[in-house]
Amino acid sequence: MKSISCRPPTLHWLFLLAGLAYFAGFQVSPVLAADEIRNAGEKHQDRQGIQQAKIGVADDRADVDRLSDLIIRWNDLRSNGASEIELAMVRREISDELRRDIKETSVQVAQAATETRQSQREVRSDHREIRRDHNTIIEAKITGQPANMASTRFRMRDDRRDRRDDWRDLKDDQHDQQAATQLLERKKQIAKELASVQRQLDQNPSEPETLWSQQDDLFEEYLTLSKQEIELGIREIQEDRRELREDRRETREDRRQSE
Repeated sequence: MKSISCRPPTLHWLFLLAGLAYFAGFQVSPVLAADEIRNAGEKHQDRQGIQQAKIGVADDRADVDRLSDLIIRWNDLRSNGASEIELAMVRREISDELRRDIKETSVQVAQAATETRQSQREVRSDHREIRRDHNTIIEAKITGQPANMASTRFRMRDDRRDRRDDWRDLKDDQHDQQAATQLLERKKQIAKELASVQRQLDQNPSEPETLWSQQDDLFEEYLTLSKQEIELGIREIQEDRRELREDRRETREDRRQSE
């Protein structure tokens, strides 16, 4: 996956949107206005995440195809007794491809960590909103405002559901981060093992069959890991689509409350 995390709207933009809503004549409470602005930002973030995850999956598939083609070329040259110059050229291409792919996987791990931190912030925000709702209900009881208390109870129910959804998103992001980290570490290890096998082949070229077999196994495992990386990208698209549906639902509910 090569998608780049979309940062949530900054405080400056939230105030700007709130001001536009005010001058446009929308008569909504500050709480509902803030909720709708937050939902709009999250929907924008989800849409960008879906689009960039799709691009990332397509790029990863192209990477797998490119590396697979290089490995096929390498095996063909090796089986047909190609010259050392030809073999060295393909080895260099494979080595460059592995380095580039590992670098991109490192970016993916950093991206996964960023998404986890964003989900943690959203869960903390949910906790704050529920505490705010609770305090508003207590205040409404003291001041004798049953209508305000009823609307806040309704909002608290929604906020608790949002917290449940965000907790699930956080667990998904933590799972993705762990999986991406494990993929990266194993890819790095395979690259080291391939380099070690090649050094042994250079030192003892007379009986290469066993080392060639080890090399083939390592290439196959690396390709399998790259395909698992594609599956992570597809999983991210599915998660972003689910979050977009949830944000749309929250927007509809906020608007019903403001009517």
